[in-house]
Amino acid sequence: MAVLYLDGFERYGNTVNAVTTSDVVGNCWVAVSESAMKVRPARSAGNSSIGMESSTTRIIRGDLGTTNATMVVGVGIHVNTVSGAAFQPIWLRTDDTWGINLQINTNGSVVVRRNTTTLATSANTGVITANTWHWVLMKILCDNSAGTYDVWVDGVLEVTGTGADTREHASKNYHNGIQLRAGNLTQDVWFDDLYILDGTGTKNNDESLGDKVITRIGPNGDDTTDWTANGGGSHYADVDGVPFDGDTNFISTDTATDQDIFDYEALAASANIAAVQVTTDVKESSAKSYGLKTLAKSSGNTVNGGEQFVGSTDWTSKSIVFEEDPDGANWVSSTVNSTAFGVEAT
Repeated sequence: MAVLYLDGFERYGNTVNAVTTSDVVGNCWVAVSESAMKVRPARSAGNSSIGMESSTTRIIRGDLGTTNATMVVGVGIHVNTVSGAAFQPIWLRTDDTWGINLQINTNGSVVVRRNTTTLATSANTGVITANTWHWVLMKILCDNSAGTYDVWVDGVLEVTGTGADTREHASKNYHNGIQLRAGNLTQDVWFDDLYILDGTGTKNNDESLGDKVITRIGPNGDDTTDWTANGGGSHYADVDGVPFDGDTNFISTDTATDQDIFDYEALAASANIAAVQVTTDVKESSAKSYGLKTLAKSSGNTVNGGEQFVGSTDWTSKSIVFEEDPDGANWVSSTVNSTAFGVEAT
């Protein structure tokens, strides 16, 4: 398995019950009806989750960059009620085609659907209950005849099937996007601790199917300062804002190979760290095309996650996942805490 994307929903605002900072949500997702999204209490760690309060409210991520047939989605879900109407909080997409989705019925059972076609319903009712955090995990193999699907809720396999048509797109045997939404509800649906994997890679094969917590740590010191700090303070202080305030505090450069690298807050002791994701908000300030490399630096090595092109004069978020530390070993708390992360202009 390979980790494609992580989101603990901690960067969209830090005041519980306040409306999320819409432009920050929009940096990472295609967001609809942001005014109905609020910062909600965290599931188990961190500062917050994201809550959606309207049937039109949704966030869509369609740039996961995979064409692999397997997709795994794990996320914490909290709903205020399950009795109003059936709804679909998780959708997988292939480009703009709606694919496999998870439905929660009014009796708390869960359903795997291909668009609007039901593939299977859990034998158990009350799987999802109101006003309780539940950990939901979907594993889908996309194929028009040999597809498979598995859904776990709170560690229990509730729905499973093989030899199924799990491909809604006319020709593509993969999902490359995801949508989280309130579905048909007007009540709150909260999400926290999202991870998405595909079937490539050799890491996380044993620990990909389980309850994970996504924790945000922010920069708290300067390591390398080639860029220009525009907020009048230390470089790290111009990029550590929650929510993001890039029009006031930011760093800038127009010189290729310039690096800014930051020390980070300490991560509390933790086992089974699957991956570290570094997210950078970036924009171009002129018509010139710029690129960016995300860096991870240990005492002995500096590695990068590959070049990403910016391609916009509006703020957008670029995320890179490191599944091992800069020295090629599995992450542990001590190596996370001793690694500096940053950016290089290209």
